[in-house]
Amino acid sequence: MRPRRASPHRNASPLTSSALLPLLLSLLILAPQPASTLRAQSTSTQPTPSQATPTQPAPAPPPNDPRYTLHVYSRLVQIPTLVLSPSLQPLPPIDPHSFNVSIDTGPLFRPNRGRLEGDDPITLAILLDVSGDQSSLLPVFSQSLSAWATQSLRPHDRVSIYAIDCDLIRTTNNEPPNPSVLQRGLDAAITSPITLGNKKHGTCGNSILLWNSMVVVMKQLAQLPGRRVLLVVSNGFDGHSTVKQDSLKAHATVDAVTIFAIAARTSLIYPWGRTMNSICEESGGILLITSPQDLLQRLDHFIDLLRKRYVLSFYMPAEPTPGTHIMHVTIDHTDAFIRPSGISVPLPDPTPTDIPSDAPYTPAPGTAPPMQPHP
Repeated sequence: MRPRRASPHRNASPLTSSALLPLLLSLLILAPQPASTLRAQSTSTQPTPSQATPTQPAPAPPPNDPRYTLHVYSRLVQIPTLVLSPSLQPLPPIDPHSFNVSIDTGPLFRPNRGRLEGDDPITLAILLDVSGDQSSLLPVFSQSLSAWATQSLRPHDRVSIYAIDCDLIRTTNNEPPNPSVLQRGLDAAITSPITLGNKKHGTCGNSILLWNSMVVVMKQLAQLPGRRVLLVVSNGFDGHSTVKQDSLKAHATVDAVTIFAIAARTSLIYPWGRTMNSICEESGGILLITSPQDLLQRLDHFIDLLRKRYVLSFYMPAEPTPGTHIMHVTIDHTDAFIRPSGISVPLPDPTPTDIPSDAPYTPAPGTAPPMQPHP
């Protein structure tokens, strides 16, 4: 497969906000969409000449016709939430009714539903930093890929593979976890002359545009369905990206992408390793440190963390305002490590006339104003 060049994004504007505290989640509410657009997104069938049109009402069904009315609510949101012990170890199953959520410091409410993520389709992008700092991990990654894809991924999962050094390339695009296909993509990413500048080793380590490249990958992930996850194999060093840390968080929220990273054990002694850890946690993920000997185990653990996330479902306030809102997630009687993922939600048309009156309960927002990005 011929690698595809993907140029790092260089025009992102940073989002001005204070550093997020633990347990806080950014929620971006988009501008209203016309009701007709929302309805079109809620159906998978197209009208046929035999179906009703605005100028030809559909005939009433016979009295015994077993038809049902389907109510579609665009305000229902799902929040994948990572829950671990304070030492970042797995916890016993948690009662979903013990979760609490508040929006913009508003009153606490219980999610309408909570469940384990389980075998929900994962849409995974792997970004390999081949600049040289991960040289001990990449060969082992290549050797472990087949076993990892076989034992941890499901047939309905999808994987894309990218690499970054002097440039950003994509060698595998949204493929099922076929070991041979992924192996070819990974090996092409590690050895591509596009990323390595026609050298046999990394050449652009001090000027690598890692954060710019992460934004490019997230934008491409945003076009795909499934639980979107970006796995960055890097110690987190970034050279001269125009994207800043706050803006990375904003992009992850807008694109509904959770960021995880895998790095060598020495990464956390450097400032950029600690920064990468913060970036991951602010998006709902974590940084996993490893050695070459433990890499396969860490990769399996990474997928296990995804499948054991709690998916919290609830309805947005009846009259939300556009902008970035903060949600606070807690669990009764626990000091667990909780990291929810960010999402973006479109506002419905404010003037529809066909919304039924039996819409479910929606929480009350707080009084904290939504955060706005700089122009």
